[in-house]
Amino acid sequence: MGLKVCIFGCGVYVAGRYTDGVGTILPCILELYTQGAIDEIAIVVKSNSQAKAVETINNFRSKYLLLTGVSNIPAISITNLEDILLNEYDAAIISTPDNTHFEILKCCASAGLHALCVKPLCSSFQEVNEIADIYAKSGLIGLVEFHKRFDK
Repeated sequence: MGLKVCIFGCGVYVAGRYTDGVGTILPCILELYTQGAIDEIAIVVKSNSQAKAVETINNFRSKYLLLTGVSNIPAISITNLEDILLNEYDAAIISTPDNTHFEILKCCASAGLHALCVKPLCSSFQEVNEIADIYAKSGLIGLVEFHKRFDK
């Protein structure tokens, strides 16, 4: 049985720019999905405007259907971060603006989710220490994605 993964954010790293490119994160996740390592993918888009969230989600789905043939990617629009606690996921990928990482990571830990967060982990050394402590005490896995480390 594969993992249930939620991806926070639907920006450049996840989905690419507009209709060009495919991003960095989602192609990897879709490959794991086609191999059976992941059973469910949900995209979490937080927006003050429900219309903007729906537009983002629809653009995302259309693009990936054309590129991969995968049509059943659920997308969740949330207005309250704690709503993610109501869903049952195994892991989260956080690819949102830097200043949002801390609160999302805390919420994910509360929900028992392993997490992969794009760099930087948090906005301050104090926040990094707090998140590291939360994940260490919980036994959950928390990682920082750093995809450019080995580029020449």
